[in-house]
Amino acid sequence: MKLNFAIALLLFSFSFKVNAQPKSGDFLLGGGFSANQNKDYYPDTSYLSSQTYFFASFKPQLGIFITKHIAISGFTNIFYSQIISKQGIENSNGVTETNKSGRFVLRWGGSVSHYKPIHENIFWVNKLIFDRGYMSDGIGFASFISKNDKTFEKYYFSTYTLQTGIQYFFKPHLSLSFDINALSLINPKKTYFSLSLLDKYSFSIGLNFLIQSKDE
Repeated sequence: MKLNFAIALLLFSFSFKVNAQPKSGDFLLGGGFSANQNKDYYPDTSYLSSQTYFFASFKPQLGIFITKHIAISGFTNIFYSQIISKQGIENSNGVTETNKSGRFVLRWGGSVSHYKPIHENIFWVNKLIFDRGYMSDGIGFASFISKNDKTFEKYYFSTYTLQTGIQYFFKPHLSLSFDINALSLINPKKTYFSLSLLDKYSFSIGLNFLIQSKDE
């Protein structure tokens, strides 16, 4: 559904005729957003009947073009997810139990982006990203606020990412971006690495504002 919405936005934006050419000294203020919800059913098991997974992510960032094709930026990324699991049978009290678990992630880091023009106002953007952050696991969102030691765990991690996507300028100062992580290398606890390729949950839509410098 998200992908269809993104394609519809992209096709609609082709009705605008804009010649956008970022240059050295221009700033790019942006924010990316992604969200998803899935529900899986397990009719053949007595232990688990269904599991609902939800996540949302927001990523504000500020960058500057050092050439017309290269930009560097800094960002933060706020991520929250929740899993709701329902048991397939009733407990001794005659109640079907529901378990909730949540995860809160805060990241900060920087990136180097290469803008390759494929149309007068469409760019293929590839980014090398490094970020540092911490991940908190708990029982629902309330545990992150109370930080109860019995329901709350926190640890730091580092991530190295190659991101690819399209950025479309539908106005001289405004653009839409559609990105996905092509390759991610995560170092969760300094003991092992986790590798992911074309992670569908990393797909995001962003709105960007170009602050143009004075013409030379």
